[in-house]
This record gives sequence, C-alpha cells and structure tokens, in this order.
Amino acid sequence: MAKRKQPFNPFYGALIVVGVAFTVTACAYALMMVRATQPISSDSTLLARETGLMKLLDERGMEILGVEVLLLALATAGAIGLDQYRSHRQVASEESKRL
Repeated sequence: MAKRKQPFNPFYGALIVVGVAFTVTACAYALMMVRATQPISSDSTLLARETGLMKLLDERGMEILGVEVLLLALATAGAIGLDQYRSHRQVASEESKRL
C-alpha cells in the first residue's frame, strides 16, 4: 500500500519566517552589544548617527527577542500538534477501513 503524502503544515512556514527574524534580531542585538563595549572615540557623531535597527534594539531589544521566542514556541507547538493530529486521524481512518 502506497503512503499518502501529508499536506503541507502551515506552522512550518511560520517557523521559517519567525526563525529567520529571530536570527537576524539576535545577530543585530549581539552586534549592538559588541559595539557598546568598544572604547568611545573622540568623535561623538558616531553615537548621534545611530538610528534605525540599532536604536530600536537599544530601546526594545529584549522585548522583541522575547516576543520572537514566544512565537517560535507557539509555532513549534502548533507544528507538532498538527502533525500528531493528522497522524492519529490517518491511523483512525485506516483502522475503520479494516473493519
């Protein structure tokens, strides 16, 4: 008996998107922390030019990383749960066909 192909689990797509976002955020946060430990040069314009992602991470970096970890956990639980649900449903339908 040929195995049927499982339909695509949408939680896997969410895991990829959130995982990439988490990786980029974590790397940028680490870069920001390394830059913060560097000695301050006499040119203070370097600090004034810090805008965009680095400024956002300086102000809300831990919250952003926390939300991304929570989203990763939810997407992981959803992917595992949906796979188990589909597996149990497939086994139940095969058993009902045998009877």
